[in-house]
Amino acid sequence: MTPKALMLLVDTCIYYGYANNDPVVVQNWNSFEASQINLCDTVVGEILTDHVATLAKFSSGTFKGKGTIVQAYGSMNASLADINEINCLQYTDAAHAEYQRLKKLHPGMSVNDCRIAATAIVHSAILVTENVKHFRDVMPTGSLQDWTRPDRSV
Repeated sequence: MTPKALMLLVDTCIYYGYANNDPVVVQNWNSFEASQINLCDTVVGEILTDHVATLAKFSSGTFKGKGTIVQAYGSMNASLADINEINCLQYTDAAHAEYQRLKKLHPGMSVNDCRIAATAIVHSAILVTENVKHFRDVMPTGSLQDWTRPDRSV
């Protein structure tokens, strides 16, 4: 029997570390096969929401950060290219049932964190996040990594 391939679900913060060339995140990311690395529907939604919010601030004149609108569009286009290249784990009926179970057990957990955890659990994926404290109590033992640390420990 062939062992099941390791599957990783990358949280939004780790995706941004990779997209912004954080050396530790990039080193950890590149130590796996591309086929093992996944986003999920909720993470994709967070990435797109962030870009739309930034562009809306430029349009309304309320943007206070560094950079230009041209850079903001470039960043959005780079994320769209990444989203098209990186596998995406679907938020399924099973994930929604797991979300409902987790939300009852952990009512203080954010909706998106709960959906990300539920997706990782039903797809038997290791959740890769910098926000270990958000997920430590809900993820099964051994299914959490922090790629902002060279040793990936949690």
